[in-house]
Amino acid sequence: MLELIYQDEYGQRNIVARNSDWQELEKKAKALVSSENFDNALNTADQKQNFTAYYVEFFDDDGNKLSAAYGGPKGVDGQQIIIFSEDGSVDSVEDIESVSAVPNFYIGQFNKSRDEADLEVFYAEGARHGRVNKFSAGEIDSRGFYFIKA
Repeated sequence: MLELIYQDEYGQRNIVARNSDWQELEKKAKALVSSENFDNALNTADQKQNFTAYYVEFFDDDGNKLSAAYGGPKGVDGQQIIIFSEDGSVDSVEDIESVSAVPNFYIGQFNKSRDEADLEVFYAEGARHGRVNKFSAGEIDSRGFYFIKA
């Protein structure tokens, strides 16, 4: 059984959901992140800069999303990435440094209209260097985040 866990900016953790389907947990995490970051009165530019939570997605060097999930922050086990097989089962749990994967920090999505084609997805961006793709980036410090624990 996999767990979706939320860790706040102070390091406190809560189990949000349990499911054997990692994609269902990812869907729930993304919905919670979107709601937290975009269901407010700020304009889009302010929402993108003042996000309070994120979910990590991994991409290969060509920009294709991987069937993988962030398995947790630094700690006893180190930073981990969970690799899933085609059937959705856990294939392996690896140290992030040993895998060629680029993290992107999902901060939400919303529809500009009722048309699904108007769906806009947002990732954390740095002031000077575009999309954040390192865990050491200051833009993700002091933010809450969701991760999946195997």
